[in-house]
Amino acid sequence: MYSEHESTIRDNLDLATIKQGHQQLGESMLKLFLKRYPEAQTIFNSTPVSGFSVTKFRIISDHILDSITRPEYAAHNIFSEIYRHRYFDVYDAEYYYGLIDACRDTVEEALADEWTPEINQHWNEVVQAAKATIQQAVRESLAADK
Repeated sequence: MYSEHESTIRDNLDLATIKQGHQQLGESMLKLFLKRYPEAQTIFNSTPVSGFSVTKFRIISDHILDSITRPEYAAHNIFSEIYRHRYFDVYDAEYYYGLIDACRDTVEEALADEWTPEINQHWNEVVQAAKATIQQAVRESLAADK
């Protein structure tokens, strides 16, 4: 069902990387995320954004793709991420949704005029799948705590 979407997302990520590079994409994504969710800044206070932005971008973009190519793996992986982030007192699905949205918007900005209505539709549908996986993992993590 999502084979065309997968191709679109992979091609877009590759093109965005060619245009801006991993470091710029990662930093842009995190800056956009923190602009929208300034309360999350405390999570990142001890580490400069440039130090982990590439890794964070890769984790988020991988999750987006895994949500449509390997949904069981994506659910398990995000469940692990949710538990890992509890160290930083992150319990809200909105944190993860914000990163997903920031990743998508960063790629859109990188592609600029090459972003089409079809690309937009594919990304929006895949982002919804990624968010559904996150919501499922958040529910499971809360249930496991009880």
